[in-house]
Amino acid sequence: MKHASIVFRRHRNNTIFEANEGANFGGWYFPFHRLREGLRAAGIELSTADMNAGRDVLFELHINVQRRRAAAPMYCYDYEHPHVRDINGSAALLARYRQVYTWNEALIDGRHVHRLEIPNDLTPRPVRAFEQRDLFCVMIAKNKEMRRPSDISLYQERLRLVRGFEQCAPDLFSLYGKAWDIPPVTPGISGRLLKLLQQWRHRRSGTRPFPSWRGTVGSKDEVLHRAKFSLCYENLRGGAGYITEKMFDSLVNGCVPVYAGASDIARHVPPECFIDGDRFADVADLVDHLQCIGAAEYASRQQAMQAFLCSQAGLRYGQDHFCRTLIAGILVDLGLAPPVADSAPCSA
Repeated sequence: MKHASIVFRRHRNNTIFEANEGANFGGWYFPFHRLREGLRAAGIELSTADMNAGRDVLFELHINVQRRRAAAPMYCYDYEHPHVRDINGSAALLARYRQVYTWNEALIDGRHVHRLEIPNDLTPRPVRAFEQRDLFCVMIAKNKEMRRPSDISLYQERLRLVRGFEQCAPDLFSLYGKAWDIPPVTPGISGRLLKLLQQWRHRRSGTRPFPSWRGTVGSKDEVLHRAKFSLCYENLRGGAGYITEKMFDSLVNGCVPVYAGASDIARHVPPECFIDGDRFADVADLVDHLQCIGAAEYASRQQAMQAFLCSQAGLRYGQDHFCRTLIAGILVDLGLAPPVADSAPCSA
């Protein structure tokens, strides 16, 4: 058995492969366990780098660009936006890698940097009809601003939506997620310090800065399968190709997303599968639009969503495609597999 290493954040002792590892409301959307099983089928044992100390390593896979150097060939899945993690856009650091995979179309050249979407769990869920959904509109997000001031952050847009619904349609909206028991936050070090103070103050006082807040959730599914609509605003206006799990969490649950974020979203996801949040400068207009969608139109949108998720275009955003593409690309580059599309297995 050959050995390979994976480097992501501070993971050690192979904890990265444990079930529900990560911060995405109890489960991470990167299929590390599947990736490990797919490589194992090719005779390669993938472990966190500390577990391979003293071993000959076939390659090292980095999730996000790392400053770390390795003696073995290095590969990278570059997923965090460079506006959040600036070294992810560093030409000098990217050049260290044999191959780079990313959603970021500004970096993709088809030779050294290849396109690979952020993976999602597309496992089919039971989908409720319009009449069976007892929540009208929800948002599931953290009360969290960027680390530094940003003109492409969508945090203020989320606040505008929350406050707008609370003012004009409080009975139609439910807010879920962490840290909404404190007032709006601000970016930067001063903002983080103020957030800590607000957490202490408001948890002692018992006040509710956001009346629509319903608490945290163990799984997004438990809310989205009940909701007719979900406000799915990315953390920032990330440019072409920047589509995270927010859209797909709604789609797999048959919940119509109201979306803003990627500049080219309609090129990747059919427009009938979502509602363009940027069309509505006033929250009241958005509420009116959503209330005009009846059972027949809703069913039509759900059919379009299911058709997209089952299509080749939709499956590109799934975990299986992520595993196959990454494994095949690395094995071909190392001369361990022929250059045939989707040649590498990926265990479920």
